Amino acid sequence: MSISSVIKDIKGRLDGKTAIITGAGSGIGYETAILFAREGANVVVADSDLKAAEACVERIKEKFPIHVRKHTLAYKVDVTKEEEVKKLIEATLKEFAVTHARENIRVNTLCPGPLRTPELMNLLNTDDKKNRRLCHVPIGRFGEPIETAQAAVFLASDESSYITGTEIKIDGGLTAAYV
Repeated sequence: MSISSVIKDIKGRLDGKTAIITGAGSGIGYETAILFAREGANVVVADSDLKAAEACVERIKEKFPIHVRKHTLAYKVDVTKEEEVKKLIEATLKEFAVTHARENIRVNTLCPGPLRTPELMNLLNTDDKKNRRLCHVPIGRFGEPIETAQAAVFLASDESSYITGTEIKIDGGLTAAYV
């Protein structure tokens, strides 16, 4: 038995599923796109920076078998009004979750807290700034983008088949401590 036939027979938790990953040029989106591809999903990599999206696609094509690589695409998207996007997500989460639940379409939201992304680390560019943020996080550290990506894979997999209409907070206890 050849290694290529073994790889061909290995199925990931997301085998045959298709995912559109926004913000996939860096941070959470990048880690999520890589992890979804590793689990066998067809991945559409979307980012406002087309070169970053294409770099993510190239990484996927380098790392994974042909059946994953051939269905991975990069697209440029521009979502500049973050508040409007958040309102759209909040408004559609419950509506879509209830409306499409009997069709086995599950709709959930991930709500990440402060994560060790290039964007946040550039903003919190001194130890003092980092400590002022971390003192509010009960777990005492910044989250890693891969931790949010792992939650996304779980929600996309059949392991979460009875979960819909849910907001999952991945924030090191921040919400529990202050809300």
